[in-house]
Amino acid sequence: MARQNEAAGSDRHFGVLCLWGKRQCVSCMEKRIFTVIGATMKRSEDYGLKKVVGLLLFIIISACEPSPPMSPPSPLAALGEWLRGIPPDTISLPDSVLTELLHPPPLKNFSLPVRISFKAGERTADVSSLLRSIDILRREAAVPKPPSVDTLRRYLSYVATLRRKAAFAPLEKIAAQPKRITLGKPALPEEAVFPTSLYSVETGFPLNSPVEKVIEDPFGRVWVLSQDALLGWGGSHLEAFTTEDGLPTQSVIDGLWGAEGRLWFCGAQGVAAWDGKQFLKLPLPKEKLRVIGLTVGDMLYLRIRSTYLREAPLYGWRNDTLYCWEPTIPLGIYPIQVDSHGLWCNFHDGQTLALGLIRADTLWRLEGWNENASIQTVMWDSHGRLWLSGRKGLWRWSAGEAIRIARGSTTALTELMGGYMLFLHEARLRYANEDTLGDVQIGISNALLDYAYRRQEGEWIFCGSEGWLAVMETKRSFALPTRLLLEQKDWVFAVQGTDEGTLWIGLEKGGLLRLGPAAGEGRRLLIPEETGFLPLQDITLLQKRDSFAWLGWYAEGQRQGTPIWLREGETAHRPLFTSEHWLDVHTDKRGWLWLAHPEDIAIAAPGASRVRFRLSMKPTTPFLKDRRSWLWFGTGEGVCTWTGEHLLRWQLPSGKGFVLSLAEDKYGRLWVGTNGDGLYCYDGKNWKRWTQRQGLPANLVVQISPMDSMIWVGTSEGFACLYPDKDRLVPFKAGLGGAVGANGGIFRQAYTVLEAPALGGIFPKGSWLTASGGALVCFPPSPPLSQSPPRPYIAAVEILGQSLTRRDSTKWWDSTSSLPYALPQNLHLPYARHNLAFTLAHGGAFAREIGVEYLVFMEGVDENWAPPTTKNRVEYRRLPPGRHTLYVVARYPDSEWSAPIQYSFIIEAPWWLTPWAFVGYVGLLGGLIWVIVRWRTAVLRQRAQELAQKVQEATATIREQNIRLQEQNRQLAEQNILISRQKDEIESKNRSLLESITYARRIQNALVPPEDALKRHFSQSFVFWKPRDIVSGDIYAIYPDPAQPNSFYLLVADCTGHGVPGAFVSLMSLTLLNRVLTEYRLSEPAEILSAVSLQLINLLQPDAPGHVKDGFEGVLAQFSWEKGMLRKVLYTAARSPFWLVRGEAIFEQPADPLPVGPPEVVRHTQRSFTTHTLEVHSGDWLYFASDGFADQLGGERGRKYGYKAFRQLLLRLSTMPAEEQKTTLETELENWRGAYPQVDDILIVGLRIE
Repeated sequence: MARQNEAAGSDRHFGVLCLWGKRQCVSCMEKRIFTVIGATMKRSEDYGLKKVVGLLLFIIISACEPSPPMSPPSPLAALGEWLRGIPPDTISLPDSVLTELLHPPPLKNFSLPVRISFKAGERTADVSSLLRSIDILRREAAVPKPPSVDTLRRYLSYVATLRRKAAFAPLEKIAAQPKRITLGKPALPEEAVFPTSLYSVETGFPLNSPVEKVIEDPFGRVWVLSQDALLGWGGSHLEAFTTEDGLPTQSVIDGLWGAEGRLWFCGAQGVAAWDGKQFLKLPLPKEKLRVIGLTVGDMLYLRIRSTYLREAPLYGWRNDTLYCWEPTIPLGIYPIQVDSHGLWCNFHDGQTLALGLIRADTLWRLEGWNENASIQTVMWDSHGRLWLSGRKGLWRWSAGEAIRIARGSTTALTELMGGYMLFLHEARLRYANEDTLGDVQIGISNALLDYAYRRQEGEWIFCGSEGWLAVMETKRSFALPTRLLLEQKDWVFAVQGTDEGTLWIGLEKGGLLRLGPAAGEGRRLLIPEETGFLPLQDITLLQKRDSFAWLGWYAEGQRQGTPIWLREGETAHRPLFTSEHWLDVHTDKRGWLWLAHPEDIAIAAPGASRVRFRLSMKPTTPFLKDRRSWLWFGTGEGVCTWTGEHLLRWQLPSGKGFVLSLAEDKYGRLWVGTNGDGLYCYDGKNWKRWTQRQGLPANLVVQISPMDSMIWVGTSEGFACLYPDKDRLVPFKAGLGGAVGANGGIFRQAYTVLEAPALGGIFPKGSWLTASGGALVCFPPSPPLSQSPPRPYIAAVEILGQSLTRRDSTKWWDSTSSLPYALPQNLHLPYARHNLAFTLAHGGAFAREIGVEYLVFMEGVDENWAPPTTKNRVEYRRLPPGRHTLYVVARYPDSEWSAPIQYSFIIEAPWWLTPWAFVGYVGLLGGLIWVIVRWRTAVLRQRAQELAQKVQEATATIREQNIRLQEQNRQLAEQNILISRQKDEIESKNRSLLESITYARRIQNALVPPEDALKRHFSQSFVFWKPRDIVSGDIYAIYPDPAQPNSFYLLVADCTGHGVPGAFVSLMSLTLLNRVLTEYRLSEPAEILSAVSLQLINLLQPDAPGHVKDGFEGVLAQFSWEKGMLRKVLYTAARSPFWLVRGEAIFEQPADPLPVGPPEVVRHTQRSFTTHTLEVHSGDWLYFASDGFADQLGGERGRKYGYKAFRQLLLRLSTMPAEEQKTTLETELENWRGAYPQVDDILIVGLRIE
């Protein structure tokens, strides 16, 4: 039985291995191998064979396990949910109806003409300008093609030779640490056509001054130059540099990316560079030399500001050397820009301002330029023409002739495909195409100072004079708001197009709008009153059906479904059966007309004047004819289809079958959108569902539009792009500001441009148009996943909490890399530095309000890629020795993963794991084994010889030890008897001594007044007296004043020592005090204590050998009453203060630094005791105490209680009655003392003034 159980356990183990192996192995052949082995093992009865085969199987599985991937995994998909389908039900039809449907009558002419008039669009010119702006901004940047050197040389004339001087000018290092600023949610301009994000002071953008320039570095970071700060923008956050953070110059007026991989910029205080970890300032030869611009080429050229241009020098810097060029004739040179031909510059020859080119230290004049104007920008276009811009205008130079394109200040030239030159003209964005000049509408402020075009992301970044930045994305979607197409804002409900490029747009109030193929051509459809139709409004249906189209709308609260056949001319047709209002109409495979009515479905013969059949089914969607000519429609209970022979009804797997939309993709799969149950797909066998749990924006699906391998899905909360083959669902956000709302509004109807482009190519072939809110939204043919992913990079490496990018030492690495961050290269860390942290960052699209996900993989540590995360920091602790490589990829939610970047470093092995250490280990181990063997052999031989002798010696030793033990036992018995006698004698003496001390206590108690004696004077008073031993050295006494009947003395004293010695001193002190009061007739406390001190010294015979130096510390207080009221207290404190508690305050009364008694103190001190007067009030508490309570050890650490805590305790006790105070003191002492013994006598006397 045990063997059978063990075999059964082996079978279970084998089953688990097979299941795991099927998951890990990637080929069908491996799966078959596992299946065959599993069947063989199941039939086998040989237990040993099972174990061997199981072990071999485990080895095979381990070998088949895939190695860690070196490329990023596929994006995490929003997986759909597979559901089991339910077979359709066949809806039975009468035989007569079915027979007639299978044999339709011949087709007849079924239409009558209807006259339709059109009204021209009111804002045709504005629409044309808007569409042209959209077309321009969507174009890619052109590649410049400058002419050859030989071609340009024909238009150059010699001017002068330049003599170069050089001076050593190393860069000065300035430490800096930027501030990290997180931006708020950007504003969305309502007039913007493209998705635009506006950043200003209101959204956390830290600038109030104009933005001078915008620069993009090779890593995708945008640098913003202003008069307040230098900003490095990564999209979601800013890094700000000001003079407080190490910025060498207060204002930044120009900058560029260039020499030695650094960001160079200039300002009022000079020129500097940022290399990712520090600023590098360029020393200038003159203190008053002001640089107002930079140009980079083979070196960094400086633009020097001068009163007259002919006085401006030419300076350049490269490799810690500052160069200065002096022409052979008097000239002023002002550098502009460097290209493949050389350095373009303005120069002044004393008479005119000319344009020149510096090549090989020679200045050449450009012929054909006679404008006498200063040029700020020089750029070659794709046709080999030179564009020149400056404060006086824009020119185009070609073949020795310059043509002025525009007058006024122009900057920021960018050439786009198609010959469009984009530039800023008087703070407006304009374009020039050949001789055509026009404005570009961007929907934001016209007060522009500069812009930058990010080619890879398809983004435009505009900066304004009020310190704002706007990011506009043009590669993806854009919108045509109705407020720009019409005179007022209107809601778009439907859109439909034709093969000729015409778009029909259904509006809420404006009826039907037609946009022609030509840009700017717009008309609105009007139906005359004599036709009998109600006015067009709330058009929610535009369907193209075979040879005619259907127009459905709401009018006067009713749905009008009258079929109208729209043509491209100004005529239309309508069928004859118009007595009812229809939602949709379609023909089946046999030619019958199926008409959707709000209450049922009607079937009519082509050309007939009445309905032939009616089906009691309420349709909820338009008709869909698939590739088999089956007719599909949705109902409140599922999906129905007419195959031409049978009427079938399909119930959705969830049972919630209210269908709102239907579509068929190119693979013949049926897509079903529901009201609250998500999206379904039926492939002929199984159903698959997507809901909000899988990433759908909403479960109410109102529109489905298949396009190639994508499925566009419109929901009540936005739209998404579904990739069925990749099982990927991407929520897609239009981001069009106030035009359509945050998520694009509700998508009523969509249209895919399949043939001729619409509106002059603005809507290209393959675009997806949708009616959404107050705009017509267009999505480009490229799918969302084709968008460029972000560009990840490693921003910082930290070790043990210290950033390596901020260190100047190169102890562990050779050099540092360039921007965006300086990282150590060839990093070799010792074994003790094996805890590392990496900060991740990315460059990419800034206009998207979506997060970036990172994947990391550490080669040699991780077995697979870590799960995606939005955190930009990853930590690795206790890294093993060896070479490690960190791989990082990133993506947007609507993009693929980026190409991996990597960073390698080495953790050096500790000395005990080096190869030489292992060689030493082997040698030491071999030598140790040899020594042990030799030593062991010698020991065994010696022990063999000594064994017999040891046995004899051991026997004799045992005998001797037995004799000694017997003698020791006898001696121990005698010692025990003696000890018992001594113990009895000691116990007898202790009893006698204890009886004597106890009797002494009775004597001491007789001398000390009872506590009632104090209560006769103070009703609220107590005495807390706790000797450490039987008798006490702390004592108190009450004496009446012989001279004053209404007065008495209170003594509270702490005598030297405790126990019997302290008791003797206390008895002597009380005796002497009584003698002084009765014989000397002294009244003041100071005089009384002085007399007691002298008597005590004389009594102890200080001059005798072995004299005693004892005394006491304490307080002698005199209480006097006048007319029954205690007004004042006279006291003398000998090295022992006491406390007055009045209300919530406690006051410590001063004491003389003299004790009573010790002769050394009295003889060597000239001071005497002092009598103090204390004013008291009713309700005051006086507390007299020895040092026993404050010096008591206790608590968790065995410390003294302390006077600070004792004062707080007295302050708390003053609010209690006297008896409760005494109990509280006892409790506090026991709680504090705990297991510690009492260290001294304790005496506390408290009384309240009444």
